[in-house]
Amino acid sequence: MKKFFFSYLALLLVTATLGAQNYVMKSMQMKAPVEVSSSLTWLHNYNADFEVTFGLGAGTDAVFGGWVGYKTDKLAEFDGKTITAVKIYVNEDMDDATVWVRKGNETVDKAASVAEVKVNLKGSTWSYIKFEEPITIDASTKYYIGYQGPVTATSGYPVAGDRTSLTVNDKGMSGAYYDDGRGAQYIDFADNSNHRAIGHLLVAALIDGNADECLPAINMQSVDFGEDLYLEIGTKITPVAKIDNAGYNDINSFEISYIHNGEEQTVTSEAVLERFGTVFVDLPEISVSGNESVSVKLSKVNDTAVENAKVFSIIYKGYNSADLVDRTALLLEKFTGQMCGACPSGENYVNKAVKGYESRAARINHHYGYMEDIFTLEESAYTGYLLQVAGAPSLAVNRTCYPSMAEQNGTPGIIPFHPYFLSGTFIKNELDKKSFTSISASDSYDQETREYSVSIKGTGAIDMKGMFVTAILTQSGYVAYQANGGANYSHDDFPILYLNDDFGGTEITTDGKDWSITLTKKIPETIGQNVKVDLDKLKLVAFVNGPLIATVPEQMVLNALTQTAATVTTSIENTEMENVNVYSEEGRIVVEGEYDSYEVYNAEGVRLSNEGLNAGLYIVKVIANGKAQTVKVMVR
Repeated sequence: MKKFFFSYLALLLVTATLGAQNYVMKSMQMKAPVEVSSSLTWLHNYNADFEVTFGLGAGTDAVFGGWVGYKTDKLAEFDGKTITAVKIYVNEDMDDATVWVRKGNETVDKAASVAEVKVNLKGSTWSYIKFEEPITIDASTKYYIGYQGPVTATSGYPVAGDRTSLTVNDKGMSGAYYDDGRGAQYIDFADNSNHRAIGHLLVAALIDGNADECLPAINMQSVDFGEDLYLEIGTKITPVAKIDNAGYNDINSFEISYIHNGEEQTVTSEAVLERFGTVFVDLPEISVSGNESVSVKLSKVNDTAVENAKVFSIIYKGYNSADLVDRTALLLEKFTGQMCGACPSGENYVNKAVKGYESRAARINHHYGYMEDIFTLEESAYTGYLLQVAGAPSLAVNRTCYPSMAEQNGTPGIIPFHPYFLSGTFIKNELDKKSFTSISASDSYDQETREYSVSIKGTGAIDMKGMFVTAILTQSGYVAYQANGGANYSHDDFPILYLNDDFGGTEITTDGKDWSITLTKKIPETIGQNVKVDLDKLKLVAFVNGPLIATVPEQMVLNALTQTAATVTTSIENTEMENVNVYSEEGRIVVEGEYDSYEVYNAEGVRLSNEGLNAGLYIVKVIANGKAQTVKVMVR
């Protein structure tokens, strides 16, 4: 029996915020508050024009913390009112933290202390802090609210909202990402002691409210689906709700609304959950018989109904093992850069690992992770952001986290790893695994309009509705500078066109196991910084992936393919030599006439059997009268 963890988004007593909830740091978007009361007003710092907000890393002799500043013009309507409590969102538990309020029209390090409270802060949720005495607001001066706490040398405490951990060293503060409304920027604060106690983003002050009216904060830590989104029919699973209390009141009771395939049940707990306590609640068991839709939300806390509670829903996909199919190809996304001196060796590691499997390696070399260069596309940058790429060279296989690779790489739970750890054995083992869907593609190209079209289809072992299909054109053989590669380095497999309008792919919206998607776009003449597109050197990479999993940014690829694109202008349908005719028919190549022998190769030069050929370009070597001739033939 398998157990899966649901958790719950912070339920907050919030009604009013100043400005829109534009989170500056994108990873915080999943942590939006839920309005559950009309009697309380919280003054948030979501709007970027409040004050510059800092997030700092730390070393052995430093602290980690955060602060926000409320400008006087934002406080005008609250002049004379009181702050009775604050709430702060931190990413990890922090014991023995100090929450403070300061005021003054100079910088935060020179502002006067108004109040301080020692508290343990709960990670991944809002923590509520009451002050002994209300703080009266004087709108003629700025107010700063923040926290700080000790950090150990081994913590590697990351910047709040930023996925890249800062270097931990013995010199104290290692550096900072800050946001002034224009996007995250890096600053070295190693020698600036004035900033050692600042950082972070999400803070709110309760204005003229009774702090005791706040319901305890109950949060969602994560929803970890992993590969278990796809379950063999007959599997029994028991979802488990993980509930944390990060408020300053006890929880005496709560109710969970649990909906399975449209039938709602209520799960009730009357056990006392103390502040900073955690409880695990087993939800009703599910026996997988097909698609199993599950939705969970917190419906009551301390007998009070929760309004607008966040609902988390998943659909488990049931399958029969007999319906699984052979895997066509692996998606290999490498992150590289022209100025990256280690990247040529990273390419060599991948080349060595895929040797003998070239036609089954769907390769994309994203120019992201080191510095932007002439090949960098916006889509590649977003791919790197999604997959938590922290440097180059890095490699992601099937957009899936492989624990063994992550552990060798020293980054548990992270998808990308150094290409050094890739091996031919790993490639073989992954290719030997069965897939949840087949995939094939047929493409065409209009030379006059430069319009490229591809039809991608397959049959799944699962209901494919809700899965996504992505298609990308890549180019190879572009000669340009490369650090440790020289001025005449051949850059291969870099993307030149994403055929989908949405980065995450085109969703399959039809019910059932059979699926098809058609995508059409005009091929540009240049990409990046005036890189000329060579139609004779393009490949199609297409793949089918599952939905985005928020807790680990994983979009597990179910199957992939790679083939020469139909743009290759030297390819022909039928080729006639003297007394020999070569053409394609029903997935094979036909050679007719007077000849001794012939051989069929794919575009990578790998010799193939002349049966069941996928759509794409092939090279045929024909030997007649002791002489060899080669022709290109397109199989459609």
